[in-house]
Amino acid sequence: MTTGTRIKELRLAHGYRQSDLAKLVGCSSQVISNIERSVTVVSADLALKIANEFHVQVEEIMIDSTPTTVYLTEDESLLLSNYRKLLSSDQKLLLNISNRLLEL
Repeated sequence: MTTGTRIKELRLAHGYRQSDLAKLVGCSSQVISNIERSVTVVSADLALKIANEFHVQVEEIMIDSTPTTVYLTEDESLLLSNYRKLLSSDQKLLLNISNRLLEL
């Protein structure tokens, strides 16, 4: 199963049209169509938005990616958990802050 197929499955299970999902995640319905047909590779940012919309882990969306095991420390896990609770605009702000810190 591809990432696009999985996104389509989730979309249909929630009763969404491509245009509904596109509006919810801030892209065009053509982008959703291209992803579902494996014409376009979904970006990490968009995959996260789609996963959040369907209340699943992003790994459940990116199923045709190379599987890797990542072990998080307790602090990393807490940081990720808190990040996922933020609004999209606040997530972007936090990413900008972390990028600035890395530039120092």
